Amino acid sequence: MKTYQPFKGFNPFTDEVPYFPYTKLSDVVWKARQILQNRNIGDIDIIENEIQHRIDEYFEVSKLNAIEQLKEDERWEFFEFDSHGVMLGFNTDFEDELQIRTRYDTSDLEALDEIIDQFDNPLEPGTIAPKPQEYFAVLALSKAADAINDIKHSNDVRAGKAPKASGLVPRDYVSAGRHAIEAMEALGRAERARSEESYKNLIASEKKSSASIKAAEKRLNDENEERKNKNHAHAKKMSAASLKKRNAARDAVLARWDAKPELQILSNAKAGINLSDWLSSQNQKLEYHEPRTVSEWISEHKKAIGFTKPKYVRSA
Repeated sequence: MKTYQPFKGFNPFTDEVPYFPYTKLSDVVWKARQILQNRNIGDIDIIENEIQHRIDEYFEVSKLNAIEQLKEDERWEFFEFDSHGVMLGFNTDFEDELQIRTRYDTSDLEALDEIIDQFDNPLEPGTIAPKPQEYFAVLALSKAADAINDIKHSNDVRAGKAPKASGLVPRDYVSAGRHAIEAMEALGRAERARSEESYKNLIASEKKSSASIKAAEKRLNDENEERKNKNHAHAKKMSAASLKKRNAARDAVLARWDAKPELQILSNAKAGINLSDWLSSQNQKLEYHEPRTVSEWISEHKKAIGFTKPKYVRSA
């Protein structure tokens, strides 16, 4: 397997980035380093090699798929045959007519963006798999290294002078400029990928928070319902106890009224006053009730038994 060495002569983590002639290149490298701050130089080399191998594979698969499509379409003019009519393979003279993406018309960034979801973890077992923003950040550093190697600056970059390099021609600066632009674009894609991850995490957090709130609300509603049921049961129990005391007082009052003809000749109101006073004299053996309540008991009792007021009652 081919081994790529994109950082030959440039340490992507520690080497100083020339200021001239591309003043923003140092910013690109610094921001990419921030995204990769949890990685080491070994990780970076492995990730960059994985990127390039996957891109090679991407273009190769595209070519093979195009050739297979030609076979399905029976476009035999694109293939070579021996004198016996046996197919020898695709005629490479027609390679430019395949209408596929290649390294000549597709940037590494475009290719990586197509295949970013297909990566497995290329690092050592137990190592956290690189995130999409890390792949793009590594590519940004790789392109920055290409730009620096194209120019081959002297070490005197702080003087703000043009590079002191011999043998450079305009196309070297054009190549370096193209790599610098690719580095900037790759960094932009890395930052977008990081923003997308942050947004997804925020949505997941909000969903989790929403679920927690709903769970808390349900728990509170359940607790309130349980408390309401307990209060209702207690109130029912207390009501039954209170009713029992009231019934005992009413039964005693009506029994006394039935046994006292002198009470029967009184009006309901007067009889109610008399028997209410009697309840209060029972030393809490019976529950006390107001005269008005006792009068209502007497009235209901009369109706129930069909009571007729006696005309005369002899005094005892």
